[in-house]
Amino acid sequence: MLTLPLAVQTAYQDLFETHKMRTISSLGGTPFLKSHDVQGSYRHARKRIGDRVLDWYLGRDTQEIRIRIDQAREDREDEKMLERRRAIANAAR
Repeated sequence: MLTLPLAVQTAYQDLFETHKMRTISSLGGTPFLKSHDVQGSYRHARKRIGDRVLDWYLGRDTQEIRIRIDQAREDREDEKMLERRRAIANAAR
């Protein structure tokens, strides 16, 4: 069995952790559940770019991924609220 150097293993782990911490909202698109096979269901995000529709794989449908999706929805709602407040403040000038 091939054993990778510790520096490579550490770099991979850092990249993996960074990916896990990245918010789903940063990907854009709308998260949805997609069943692939008998092994389980998977989460994807779908986004329209021009006339193309792209799907991004988010991960297995786990409690952790559902929490991340819920957090992304809350972040989007907070951003919409902030944008409305900015528009009101700009109109009051």
